[in-house]
This record gives sequence, structure tokens and C-alpha cells, in this order.
Amino acid sequence: MYKKHKIVKFIMIILLATLTSGVYAASNISIMYGNKSLDKGDWEPVESQTEFGLGFEYQKPEWPAALVVTYLSSEDSETISGIKLTGETTELGIGARKYLVEDRARFFVEGGLANISADVSVSAFGVTVSESDSTIGFWLGAGMDFMVGDAFSIGFLGRLSNASVTLFGVDAEAGGTHLGVFAAYHFD
Repeated sequence: MYKKHKIVKFIMIILLATLTSGVYAASNISIMYGNKSLDKGDWEPVESQTEFGLGFEYQKPEWPAALVVTYLSSEDSETISGIKLTGETTELGIGARKYLVEDRARFFVEGGLANISADVSVSAFGVTVSESDSTIGFWLGAGMDFMVGDAFSIGFLGRLSNASVTLFGVDAEAGGTHLGVFAAYHFD
């Protein structure tokens, strides 16, 4: 339920930004697939999580950087001796992206704030116990975006995020290292 609420917030932010955009603004919406690596000491055996994401970028010509809104969701499950452990995180971030080169291949750096959430559940013998927490953290990243035609691009990115949560009475790092590829549709 919590994740669905965040997705609705993300979509509302995209719609608001799109509806209030001027004629002379560049925007894109992207999908991302990759991996999020969390602190092994906090998350083993579910520290390497498959990650999916959505992104929205908006920039007016006079702005030095683009506004970026991202939603990332990662998850991994492991079963050991009949006990299933599942770890999940979500990140709803807002920040800025600065392109260092304006060409068909564009390198960028980015960063911002994120609402980072974590959820851990343990299931055994038909009983599931779970704990979740959410906090504000930050993210920094870099990547490359390559235009394929006039409206589409593909790229890759690396990102570091940081935020501490408390799960089952233990402080844990919910941020991590993100590596992924993305595809974007550009509209003006």
C-alpha cells in the first residue's frame, strides 16, 4: 500500500510539472532497470537488489540545470532453511541534473533529496513479520544520455544514496549504490 501511495505522488508531480510547463521547455520521461547494492552488514543476504525506476526531467532554456524527479524501487528475497527473508527499498527523489556536454551523447551529474523507505519481512511456517521505516536522505549521481533519433535516448547512470532507518530496533543504511540503464522519451 505504501509503495502505491508513493507512485501516485510521483505521477501527480509529473503531471503538475507538465501542465505548468511553458512552450519553451525541454522535458523527458524515462524508465530505468538496474541493481541497488546495500550495506552487506545491514542487509545480507538481500543486499543486492533488482531495481526499477521512473524519472521525469524538466528544464527551461534559461535554467542552468534541469529539475529531476525520480522514483526507484528495489527488492530481493532469499530462502534459507525454510525461512524467507525479503528486503525492499523505495526512493522518491527531487533534485537537479547538469549536462556537461550538449551533443547527441550528453554526460551529466545530478543530486538532490529523497524520501527513502525500507521494508524487511521474515516468513516461516506461514507466519510473516515485517518492519518498515522511512526518512529523508540525499543522492548524488552521474551518467550518460545518448540520443537515438529526435525523441528517444538511452543511457546509463550510477548513483549513491544515503539515509538511515530503524528496522526491528536496529539502525540500518537504506541508501546504497545504484547502477542502471535507462530509456527516455523526449518532448518539447
